Amino acid sequence: MLSERERRVLREIEHRVAETDPRFAASMRRSISARERRAALPYDAVVVVAVLSAVLCLELSVNGAAVVAAVLAVVMFFLRPRRRPARTGRGLLRCRRTWES
Repeated sequence: MLSERERRVLREIEHRVAETDPRFAASMRRSISARERRAALPYDAVVVVAVLSAVLCLELSVNGAAVVAAVLAVVMFFLRPRRRPARTGRGLLRCRRTWES
């Protein structure tokens, strides 16, 4: 548990971040909803089954099917819906200015 002083300091930091970069603060406050988690479950199941199939096919020396299963696993992994934070681009400019000066 945090002490009262630590909680106050944390609230102050959160307030300053919200003032300087509201989009970043909003993206940090947003948690992954149950709906977003449920949307990713079928993709996760296909990835797991495809990986297991690829391993089994490799063990059985069925290389063509192993490659197809591995490609399916990779494609489904990258197509899986994810939460993406909002990007403002201001952070990169700030970093670039710091490096150049």
